Amino acid sequence: MSTILCICRGAQMIEVDSSEVIRLILQFLRDNNLPDSVKTVSKESGVFLNVIKDKHSFILLAKELKWDLVLEEVEYNLCLDRNVLSSLYRTIYFDFVRKNEISTARSILRDSVLKELKDTDPEEYVQLESFLTFEGNTEEVFNSCHIKLITQLEQTLEQTEPNRLLQIIQDSIKLHSKDLNDSNLKYSVFTGLFVKGADGADATAHIPFAHRDDLGVVLCGSERYLFIGNSQGTVQILDWATASIHSDFEFTSERIQMNCPITFITERNSMLAVGTEDGSIGVWRVDPNGTIKQVTLFDKILKGPVTSLCLSNELVACSSVVCLVLGLRSGGILRQLSTEHIRYVTLGDSLIYGASRNKLFIFNAHYELIGSHSFNNHQITHLLFHAHIGCILNGFIYASGNTRPFGNAHSYRSSSSPKGHFIYQATDKALCIYSKDGIEMRSIPFERIKSVYAHPTFNIVAISTDTQLLMLRP
Repeated sequence: MSTILCICRGAQMIEVDSSEVIRLILQFLRDNNLPDSVKTVSKESGVFLNVIKDKHSFILLAKELKWDLVLEEVEYNLCLDRNVLSSLYRTIYFDFVRKNEISTARSILRDSVLKELKDTDPEEYVQLESFLTFEGNTEEVFNSCHIKLITQLEQTLEQTEPNRLLQIIQDSIKLHSKDLNDSNLKYSVFTGLFVKGADGADATAHIPFAHRDDLGVVLCGSERYLFIGNSQGTVQILDWATASIHSDFEFTSERIQMNCPITFITERNSMLAVGTEDGSIGVWRVDPNGTIKQVTLFDKILKGPVTSLCLSNELVACSSVVCLVLGLRSGGILRQLSTEHIRYVTLGDSLIYGASRNKLFIFNAHYELIGSHSFNNHQITHLLFHAHIGCILNGFIYASGNTRPFGNAHSYRSSSSPKGHFIYQATDKALCIYSKDGIEMRSIPFERIKSVYAHPTFNIVAISTDTQLLMLRP
């Protein structure tokens, strides 16, 4: 059986703001020590970088009034817009005024960005200058400026890793360097898509995975990895960017292996829980540095196959017979979540949602029942949580005690990134793509979908069928 990557363009175009591209260029120029070029591009485009590697530490410097270190960072690593830069120097100016260091304050007023006020706002410049001879208390004025500055920094600064442009290009090259079965495929670094033909009229491409073991039957993922559980009891770890076994895990001695077919997997905060057909559950820690370590094993803890798992402070595990809260540290049963047959669980907004055949239950962080909702004459077959929408079931959305129709009542798999604009639902014949407003955007024909999982951030969805594993970018 072959495992393939499929990248599609649908009728809906995903737009990238041109300012984001300019910011990537600005960061590249800054990281390569080209400050004059950064200033020129910012001036011509009106786009400012406002990106820093460690936002928390920088704001802490500003809170502690360590202006020499703040200005050094601004000079060499930041390109703040005029309003924030003016607030910064205004705050520094009043700090020296209140300390009665008038000579330094005068230099800041006359030699920094504040001197532009002479032409743009003469009245404000005169008012600022008057504080040089003011004999009263300026503490209140300084505090007001300082609070405003910290607020502006928290709202405008963004934190990211350096050299994002190079990372994007490297990811593209990784994909481009793979052997392709179809010689007619062309890969575009500019668009990030594989297409057939020079004009790109056919927007579907097939690229084989490096790994060809038994296909995955259940999927889940994190920001970096896609986890694929199969009928041999093995979990493979794939890189979202390259669609191949992640190189960090190729030579690790530890393997994620269970003794019978895997029926459910879930991941949260580098913890991976794996449920099997015989009711056993294994928990591993999968660190980004390439190490895998088993945390605990619950051997045949449930009666019947595991139908759902949820990692909160502890582990909530369901079968068609029982739903238990399991201690990750103790390795034992902490409590039974409900006397009713909860088959599916999910975590959202610090609450735990559980579903039986036709009833939804809401539990608090202490696993106490705080609410429920009945869906008469409607059988629930899956459950997930979306940060902006609420609980998504097949055919309904539940939020704050209210329900509304949504999607396909006959779907049996569903997935969405936590804050994504699209929700994917699988039926017997197709993958249906919905907006978070409930509008069906597109339907892609598929036979016998086993599992579907959407990337936590990007608009990419992985699909497991009887014959192939796909990655789609609708």
